[in-house]
Amino acid sequence: MKPGQKLFITDANGIIHIAKEKTNYLLFAHKYNIDLEDLLAVNYAPAEDAAIEKGTELFLPITIEKAYVLGLEERPKPKPQPVIAKRAPKPKPKPQPRRPQPKPTTRTPTKKPVAVARPSTTPSAKPTKPTAPSKPVKTSGGAYAGKIEAVRRDNSRRVSNGFYGGYCTYWAAKRRPDIFPYKSPTVQAHPFIGHARSWLTNAARA
Repeated sequence: MKPGQKLFITDANGIIHIAKEKTNYLLFAHKYNIDLEDLLAVNYAPAEDAAIEKGTELFLPITIEKAYVLGLEERPKPKPQPVIAKRAPKPKPKPQPRRPQPKPTTRTPTKKPVAVARPSTTPSAKPTKPTAPSKPVKTSGGAYAGKIEAVRRDNSRRVSNGFYGGYCTYWAAKRRPDIFPYKSPTVQAHPFIGHARSWLTNAARA
C-alpha cells in the first residue's frame, strides 16, 4: 500500500476490476448488467453520472466466474502440460545363428589280440628213474618199510596224492606213506581228505 491510496473495505463478496476505458457508473452498470445501487454503494460513488477514468480500480459485487462470462476479466489460459518424451523402445537383439556343433566322433574299440595258450610240446615232467630199493629197515611199515625210507630221502620227487603241491598236506602225505600207500612210484592213494591235524583220528577210525 502507498500513502493516499484508496482502500475499499466491505463485507460483500466480489472482485477488484481495473477500468479499461473512460465511462461513468450508470453506463458501466448497464453495459455489464450490474446492480447500480450496489455498484455505487461499495465504491462510495457520489452520483451515477460520476466519471470513471481508465485504470480506476472498481470493486464489483460479482463472482470471478461471472466476470469471465461478462468479459470483464480474461480467463487464464490453461498451463501447457509438460510433454514427456517417450523413449523409443530398445531394439531387441537379433538372434544370432547357432554355429553347427561338431558331431562327436565315435571310436570303434580296437580288439586287442588275445593270447591263446598253446599246448607245450615239451613234457611237463621228466619221468623219474626208479631208485634202487634201499636195505630194509625194521619199522612198523611192514612190507613197505623200504619204500617209506626211500620216499623220506627223496622229497624232491613229484608225487600225485590228491593234495595241492606246496601245501602242508601234500608234504605230510609224502612223508607218511603208511597212511597214504603208494599205488605206483609217483601215485599215492588218499583214503580221506582234510587237515593234517585230523589224520590221526581218521587213521584210527579206518
